[in-house]
Amino acid sequence: MIIRIKTIDLNNQDRYFSWWFSRLELTFDVLNAIVSTGAILTTVELIDNEKRTQLPINAFNGDDISFSTEIQQLEREWQQLLSVSVND
Repeated sequence: MIIRIKTIDLNNQDRYFSWWFSRLELTFDVLNAIVSTGAILTTVELIDNEKRTQLPINAFNGDDISFSTEIQQLEREWQQLLSVSVND
């Protein structure tokens, strides 16, 4: 997947970035890290299998929260739930 980002840096200059990521949670961690430097996200677009999705920029506030940890915990929980058989 590719992430395309437009920011305004500390010098009030527009900056454009694009990166390829294999894991969505890592992408979210990087976006949070960018905001923590004082940059302002103005546009974040996720491109995956030729589908484009605008991500909500206010979801990334620069807090020292690891999306990776939280998403991995959710993944463990749903895998555990999926492994439980359902009785008819």
